[in-house]
Amino acid sequence: MSEEKPTEKGEEKVTRRGFLKYVVAAAVIAGAAGAGIGYYLSRPAAPATTAPPSGYLKRWPTPKLNLQKDIPYVCTAFIGLANPWDELNRIGAEWYCKDVLGWDMEIVWPEADTKRENDGVETAIAKGVDGIVACPLDSLANAKIGEMAMNADIPLVEFGIDMYHHWPLAMYQRDDYDSGKFCALFAVDELTRMYGKPEGKILHCHGYRGSMSDVLRTSGFHDVITKYPDISLVEVGNSWVATAEYPKIKAAMAANPDLRAAYEEMGGFHECVVTAARELGWEEEKIKDLICVNCDLFPVNIIGYEEGTQDYCHMMPTGPDMLTECFEQLR
Repeated sequence: MSEEKPTEKGEEKVTRRGFLKYVVAAAVIAGAAGAGIGYYLSRPAAPATTAPPSGYLKRWPTPKLNLQKDIPYVCTAFIGLANPWDELNRIGAEWYCKDVLGWDMEIVWPEADTKRENDGVETAIAKGVDGIVACPLDSLANAKIGEMAMNADIPLVEFGIDMYHHWPLAMYQRDDYDSGKFCALFAVDELTRMYGKPEGKILHCHGYRGSMSDVLRTSGFHDVITKYPDISLVEVGNSWVATAEYPKIKAAMAANPDLRAAYEEMGGFHECVVTAARELGWEEEKIKDLICVNCDLFPVNIIGYEEGTQDYCHMMPTGPDMLTECFEQLR
């Protein structure tokens, strides 16, 4: 990988100082307002998980359509949040599925509720969809989508986040590695600017360890940070659910009051970091001096920019890039 620096000319990034230039923020502020700063910390708990059976021999869905005369009817399930990444996915899916392919599409928009995503796909299966494209909110809880699709013999393609199930035909991923890499480059740049050299502790808030998203975001970040021996990492977390990870994040921050940066693999983790800091009695200036880098751009991150607690977001500019491939896989 090339060693680009986040301060080099031409590198596209969203920083606190340059944030107001980005029109996308204005486009999502209205939707973000309804979400509120407490959205992620009040999310419903994940339901029971579905684990793949041991010794499973891969099966493939049975072809049922003649694309020369049949118009496919597909279901596309999103995370369902008012953030640029998910909106671009939805727009890209509608464009390619309806306008390019001429297929009929059912949209599941669960507003970040794992049960609603499962229920929405279940309803679509009952309506007779021919195929499913899904971005599971939770790798474990939404493995039920794989189970339902397999039982109904319906082809399934996943994107963005992988589910822990064996039925999906394929999984199309984001630029997670680069997200971690550029978050690390920015953190190193800021540590050098603020302290004279890249040193000190960085809190690393993980998603599900072993999931494709976490592996790539961690690899991109670590491949940069490990070049600096004076930086130490405080690793915490093991899910994408902020309510589950908040106590662990708060405990790690309490044990390491000298943290200089936080790498947040998911947008909602920024709220965890800021809320924990305030509950631990950190002064506002100390919270603002904490270098917070993030792989998403959610409503809580926009609020972080406005209040001066979010320093960098590497929003993954995917949109149609993944969705077109998903529908082509189904075809």
